[in-house]
Amino acid sequence: MPTFCRGVRSQLTSILALPQAHADKNADRWFTYLFDTSLRHNCGYSGPTPYWDWSRDHADLFGSPVFEDSPEYGLGGTGDCGSSPNADCTVATGAFSGSTGNFELAWPIPHALRRNLTLITGWYPNELPQNRTLGPEFVRNSTEQTTGDFFRFQRAMTLLHNHVHNFVGGDLAGDCPKALPEGDCQGMAESFTPNDPLFWLHHAQLDRLWNKWQRHHPSNFAAFSGLPFTPHNMTDPRYDPGAHADHQMTFDVQSVPVAPREVFDTQSWPLCYRYADDQE
Repeated sequence: MPTFCRGVRSQLTSILALPQAHADKNADRWFTYLFDTSLRHNCGYSGPTPYWDWSRDHADLFGSPVFEDSPEYGLGGTGDCGSSPNADCTVATGAFSGSTGNFELAWPIPHALRRNLTLITGWYPNELPQNRTLGPEFVRNSTEQTTGDFFRFQRAMTLLHNHVHNFVGGDLAGDCPKALPEGDCQGMAESFTPNDPLFWLHHAQLDRLWNKWQRHHPSNFAAFSGLPFTPHNMTDPRYDPGAHADHQMTFDVQSVPVAPREVFDTQSWPLCYRYADDQE
């Protein structure tokens, strides 16, 4: 069964006070590091930090081992979305199942973990399956064909990021709990996507891919820009001409401000970690 720390209401929700955490890969790396550090300091966790390499599972995401239904160690699968009019896609299997009564999320209201695994969300016109970008070829091209161009690399990572969130659905997609009026959820969706423990495995994978990109070519390691190498239209809303490696990213009460430059090297202080496949 999942273990919770005495005196700490929830390591998942205590980190939710970090509204800028999705701003870019640099913030993402520090965000994930803060959560991992909190587990180690508050819960005594001493094992490795896991990641979900969904590129291995892209052809059958529904059958991924990450959705193991074991009540002792499984993260569980999709939720119950249709058994009754009040069904809210509550996860019914695994250690985080609502039926166990041992795992309740606190934000934005108390509720059970929710998922709605689907390749087609119905949210977009002419939508293509969510797993179309998650295969090894797309990942490899994102790493090898964006040399020195952080903007283009991050755009590719954003697609991967969003498609996994959308595929899993429920809390990870920022779906509003049914018990909360839709109007009360406006602007809050991003703040409770970390409710799902899969969030951390997914974001650790994105950090791993950034690390692989950084080490793929010397010009990648400290690359950081809000513009592509060859910008075509400076009014493009995706561009951020003011982005620079010394910008101070703020993390509310959970951390002092951190600049992107401080998190480029995962093997140096303050991060001090490496991925097992760094030398592959």
